[in-house]
Amino acid sequence: MITCGTDTPIMNLYQTEADCVAALYGAKWPEGFRCPRCGHPSAYTLQTRRLPLYECTACHRQTSLTAGTVMQGSRTPLLKWFLAIHSICHSSASINAVKLAGLIKVTYKTAWLILHKLRHAITTAESQLRLSNIVRVDCSRFYSLYNAKHQNHRILLAAQISANHIVQFKSEPVPTATGIQQPYLQAAYVQPDIKKFVQRYIDPSATVINGGHQLVYRLRYWPLRQVLKQASFVINNTYHGLGPKYLHAYLNEYAFRLNTVERKEIPAPTLISYCSRISVITYSQLIGRQRLPVRRVYAGVQATA
Repeated sequence: MITCGTDTPIMNLYQTEADCVAALYGAKWPEGFRCPRCGHPSAYTLQTRRLPLYECTACHRQTSLTAGTVMQGSRTPLLKWFLAIHSICHSSASINAVKLAGLIKVTYKTAWLILHKLRHAITTAESQLRLSNIVRVDCSRFYSLYNAKHQNHRILLAAQISANHIVQFKSEPVPTATGIQQPYLQAAYVQPDIKKFVQRYIDPSATVINGGHQLVYRLRYWPLRQVLKQASFVINNTYHGLGPKYLHAYLNEYAFRLNTVERKEIPAPTLISYCSRISVITYSQLIGRQRLPVRRVYAGVQATA
């Protein structure tokens, strides 16, 4: 059982590895097992590994519990994954990799990879939920207080509005245009990015009020900017300075906590569901490094893997 300082369980629902196995099984196959090859609803359960293996009784295809999930290939126990999920979902300031590594007793690199895989699941799943009805769009800045090299980043913002209240929130950093030095000139290149932003995240039937062009001052929506201001405060205090590379993932994590509250969802089961249906992303993919071919020599003959 994982505890937190006072010997009090952090998670009431997921206190053992068996609890986590049952929860992931229910999220992956909510209507019962289905063979990924033939769709048959029955399987033998093989317990020869750390995690159960399911063999279809019809075609005998064997399927791992974590296959096709963000946990695929991970040697970290599910209980530690679920604690990371709990930490992301039930903390107003989230948790950084240093703290998570100490909490679940893994290396910094493992904790960093777990957190970014969870953010990948959040980003992928939440991007499929488009804003609808009345949507306000704006543009503001994220200020990185602890990073002198990347002091601020221009951010596109969108929110679904109901009774003048933000019910869903999305954001995306704007790539910095080369050769533009004066901030007031950058408004000229934000407008084309807004069109792409609207197409990605907003339902075509929605009524969009666009205040994203800096020159249209009267269309700015200040409550939306306040959300980004609060996100900046939380992220800066947790991660102490960010460059542009992973900023989108951290903003999506913040928005996920905000949006699940507005959707009246319990965040942890929602994120477990995302993890069960989003494919794994590798460390090389996260850092943007391409895998080089491995060259081997057999009896003087060179081969490429």
